[in-house]
Amino acid sequence: MKYFLPYLCLIFFVPLTADTKLTSEIIYVTGRQFNDLWITRINNTDNTRPLLKIENDDFHGIEHLSVQRNGHLIAISVRDWGIHPFEHEGYLIDTTEVPAKPRKLTHNRVEDVYDIDISPNGDVVFVNSLIHVRDPLPKRGIYFIPYRELKKASPKITLLKEVHATNVAWSPDGEQIAYDTAEGVFIFNIRTERTIHISKIGSMPVFSPDGKKLAFSSDRLHDFVRIADEIRIVSLHNLRTWRTIKGLQKHSWFLGLKWSPNGKYIVYEISGMDNRGLSVDYIIAVPLNGGVPEKILDDMPNFVYIFDWSSSAYAVEPENRLATLWGKLKTANTK
Repeated sequence: MKYFLPYLCLIFFVPLTADTKLTSEIIYVTGRQFNDLWITRINNTDNTRPLLKIENDDFHGIEHLSVQRNGHLIAISVRDWGIHPFEHEGYLIDTTEVPAKPRKLTHNRVEDVYDIDISPNGDVVFVNSLIHVRDPLPKRGIYFIPYRELKKASPKITLLKEVHATNVAWSPDGEQIAYDTAEGVFIFNIRTERTIHISKIGSMPVFSPDGKKLAFSSDRLHDFVRIADEIRIVSLHNLRTWRTIKGLQKHSWFLGLKWSPNGKYIVYEISGMDNRGLSVDYIIAVPLNGGVPEKILDDMPNFVYIFDWSSSAYAVEPENRLATLWGKLKTANTK
């Protein structure tokens, strides 16, 4: 999490090359309290504009952001002082509403909501970290809210898998969930309920836009800080390493990992210190064709705290919509 970082970020400007393929629209978090959502195009920041400013004294920053690809929903995890100090709540934003404003999803029913992700179909999955203890104690695991529940005042939440997961991500077809634990990286199929152990090490797994590969960071803890040594990409066809990205920029904290919507870049975010001891955040795009990595989003009118793509280069649909698959799920899954 990045809420402990100083608000001042110093960045170096390295322009994107003229033939870059990074052309997608993004939504990002900025502002003094990390409560402002802005929208821009990654290849043309001249039209950068505010999307939503969250006016809520209880909010102390958006920690995790997930935008529905080619849709109008945004799922966020927020430090909400209105519940308990240092506790996170899940919220949903519908950008078609006027005015658009965050609406609670979890209502403190599963303790501390950590990572959260929304599928192209609009289904939400999240993990909780159980920072606080209460009675009865909710189970720690991967939780699911189907799209059809999102408009309800208190959406139904189902525990898909009881596990100490930290990060979670949907596959493009909305049938699989990648997650990480202290034992490595896994994929869980919500239809078959089958779990595959992808790697014994690694974190922050993310599916490629076509759903055929999985990328994750191979990292280690150094003085309680997570440092990434490399990024591995595994083919989901044969579970073999397809590519390894080495020589990551030196950093003091590894913050995030994404594919570009066209699948041609791996984008990672890191934090470090400059020679004056100030916090510096970098977002690095690594071309998978072997080109030179580039710093991106550093010519913005305001700094980028976290971001997500709002469009997709692929139109991937599951064989059956999750509205049908949902009926096959157990209402109380404690595997």
